[in-house]
Amino acid sequence: MSSVTLPKRRDAAERPNRPGEERAPADTDSIVREFAQAMSSLKTTVWLFALTIFLIFAGTLAQTEREIWQVVHEYFRSFLVWIDFQILVPRSLFPHRPQINGGFYFPGGWSLGVLLAVNLLAAHGLRFRPQARGWRLLIGVAVITAGVFVTWLVIASGSTSDGLQSVPWVSWTALWRLYLSGLAGLVGALLFLAVKIDRQSRRERGIIILAAILLGLFVGWLVIQGDEGRLDDSSMRILWQLTKGSLAGLVLLAGCAIVFRKRGGIVLVHVGVALLMLSELLVGMTAVEAKMHLAEGQSVNFVEDSRSLELAVVDRSAKDADDVVVVPQSLVLSGETIRHPDLPFDVRIDAFFKNSALRPVQPGALNPATDGLGLQWMADEARPVSGTDTSGKVDQPAAYVTFLDKSNSASLGTRLVSLVQSVQELPEKVLVGKTPYRVYLRFQRTYKPYEVELIDVRKDDYVGTNTPRNYSSQARLIDAANGVDRTVRIWMNNPLRYAGETFYQSGYFRDSETGVESTTFQVVSNTGWMIPYVACMLVATGLLAHFSIVLFRFLRRRERNAMEDGGVVDTADSRLVGWRGSASTWKSCVLPAGLILLLGTWTATKARPPVEPADQFSLYDVGKLPVVFQGRI
Repeated sequence: MSSVTLPKRRDAAERPNRPGEERAPADTDSIVREFAQAMSSLKTTVWLFALTIFLIFAGTLAQTEREIWQVVHEYFRSFLVWIDFQILVPRSLFPHRPQINGGFYFPGGWSLGVLLAVNLLAAHGLRFRPQARGWRLLIGVAVITAGVFVTWLVIASGSTSDGLQSVPWVSWTALWRLYLSGLAGLVGALLFLAVKIDRQSRRERGIIILAAILLGLFVGWLVIQGDEGRLDDSSMRILWQLTKGSLAGLVLLAGCAIVFRKRGGIVLVHVGVALLMLSELLVGMTAVEAKMHLAEGQSVNFVEDSRSLELAVVDRSAKDADDVVVVPQSLVLSGETIRHPDLPFDVRIDAFFKNSALRPVQPGALNPATDGLGLQWMADEARPVSGTDTSGKVDQPAAYVTFLDKSNSASLGTRLVSLVQSVQELPEKVLVGKTPYRVYLRFQRTYKPYEVELIDVRKDDYVGTNTPRNYSSQARLIDAANGVDRTVRIWMNNPLRYAGETFYQSGYFRDSETGVESTTFQVVSNTGWMIPYVACMLVATGLLAHFSIVLFRFLRRRERNAMEDGGVVDTADSRLVGWRGSASTWKSCVLPAGLILLLGTWTATKARPPVEPADQFSLYDVGKLPVVFQGRI
C-alpha cells in the first residue's frame, strides 16, 4: 500500500503575505500580555535601578557646580533632565579638566519613579496571585484592611494639629520595662515552639533553641545593667516609632499570609518598598522647609525660605500695623518692569546677582547706584555656593533697582538692595510724596499664627576644641488663639512638633562684638514624616517572615532527602545513621572547627595583658590613662 504525505498546513501568522494581501492584525490581548510581561520582568527592574544609580551619580557630581536644592529639583523631582558632559569630568579626578560642550537628555527622578511603580504593580499582578478561596479569602482581605487602617493610624499619629513631640501613653522607663517583658515573653514562646516542633526536625529545633538562648542572654544582660542599660529618651522615641510601625507590619503580615500563604512575606516587602516610593512623592509635592532665626530674648512669628527671594516694600506710617507689599522672585528675575496697583512705585531690575560680594566704592569707579547705601558700597557678582560647600554658607543675592514714579515714569533713583542689608536691618528708603517706604531684598517669609521666643541657647563643644557636640535651645511657644503658652527644650535629634510642623535645632551663632547668642530652627512641614519608619518596619517584618519560611523549608527538604537516601532517625540519641556522605560531612566539619579553635587560642594568648616585671615601667598601665585628642577621649 502506498502512503501519501499531506502538505503541512501553515497558520496565517506563518504564511508569507502574497502580493496585494495584508496580514491580519496581531491579537490585542497578546500584545497587552507581552507588554505586561516586559514591564513585570526582573530585567526591567535591573535596568531601571541602573538608570536610577546613574541619575544619582550625575546629580551628585552636579552639586559641585550648583546649589543642592537646585540639583534636587532639576534632577530628582522632574520628569526629564539635561545632563552636561562637563559634570562627568570632575576636577577631583581630572585636575586639568578639559572643557566638553554639549550634553544629553535623561529620565528624571519622577519618570524613573513612575516606571518603577508600574514595574512593581505589574509584577504583583502577574506573579502574586491570591492562594486563598472562599471564606479564607474574605478573612484575609478583612485582616489586610484592618492592617491598612492601623498603618494609617500610625502615620496619622505623627502629624497631629497640636501638641509637642510624640510620646507614648506611659513614661519612657515604663515603656522600657514593657519592652524587656515582651522580649522575655518571646524567649518563652521560642522555647515552647522548640518543645512542640516535630522531633525529627532537629535543625529547626536547634535554630529556635539557639535564638532563644542568645535572646535570653541579651535580655539578662539588659536586666543586670539596670538604668544604665536603658536607652536614652531620644533613642526610646525612635524605638517607640519603630514599634508602632512593627505593629502595623504584623497585622498586614497576618493578612498577607492568609491570602498569599508562603508568599505573604515577600508581598509585604514589596508593599513597604511601594510605601517608601510614595513617601518621596509626598515629600516632593507637599513638604515645605524653612528657617527661623532668633536671638536670645527675641520673638518671631515668621519663617524664611532660603531658596526663594522677595522684594518687600514696607510702609510703617500706620501706628497699629505695617503695610507690606512683596514682589515674588519670579517677577524679580523676569527682567521686565514691575507694575502693580498695590505698589507705590514701579520697579525696574537693572542687574541681579544670585551671589554677590560687597566692597567699598573706589574713587572713579563706575557705580550704577545713584542714591542710598549704594553710593558707599558696590556689589560684585560671585560664584554661587555649590552643594559640596561644607562651610554652611548660602548665596548672598543683590540687585540694582530703579524705582519709577507711577504717574510719569520719572526715575526716583537707582539703589543697591542686598540680603546683607536686610539681615543687618539696613533697608533702602524711597520717599513718595510725604510717605517713606522701606525696601528689602530678603528671603521669602511665611507668617505663622503663633510666636516663638528664644529664652536661652547653648552650645556644648568637645573637650579642648571648638567643635560643637550639641546645640540646645530653651524656647517659649505662644499661640494665643489656642491658649498655648509653654516653655519647651529643643536639642539635636529631639525636635519640637507643633501644629503639623517640626522644629529642628539647626545652628548656633555668637556675635563676637556684642556677645549676643542666636540660633536657627529648621522648620519642616511634612505630614508624612512617619511613613519611612513604617515602611522600613514593613520591609523588615516581611523579610524576616520570608527568610524564616525559606530557611525552614530548605531544612525540611534536606532531612526528607536524607531519609529517602536510607537515613534512619534514632530517637534514642537523635542521630542520623546510614546517611550517605556522612563521613565526608564529618571531615568537612572537623577541619574548620579545628582551625577556628587554633586561631581562637592564638588570639586569646595575644589579647592577654602582658606580664611585666615589677621594677620596670608598665606601658600597659600607661595605655589605660584617658587621653583627649581632637575632643575625643
